[in-house]
Amino acid sequence: MSPKGPPPAEPSVIALAPRLPPPLLEPPESLTPEERGIWEGAVAGMRRDSVFTEAVAPLLEVYVTTVATGLAVGRELRGMPVSDKSFRRLMREHCSLSRMALIVASKLRLVPRRASNQTR
Repeated sequence: MSPKGPPPAEPSVIALAPRLPPPLLEPPESLTPEERGIWEGAVAGMRRDSVFTEAVAPLLEVYVTTVATGLAVGRELRGMPVSDKSFRRLMREHCSLSRMALIVASKLRLVPRRASNQTR
């Protein structure tokens, strides 16, 4: 009695190419030298298999400009007396920028995530 169906195929070997990490994102030309440094530091610090693709470049640019603006406001605050009329406004702006940078950084996975079993 002969087996039903087609004869078994010869096993074939397919060579798999190694998966190369994506190239590093280059900073946009519109960034200042300080912003380019922040961009390069963020990109260089990430795992190469991370979410840093062209799709997240606009969000990364928001992060970079927010951090650079926060640093500029922080420099302006240094040495400014608390009694200065601008101090309170600049401090609120600095806190707001810091908060925004942290939110965007966490979305980009630039900051470590809290372990799920850790308590507050």
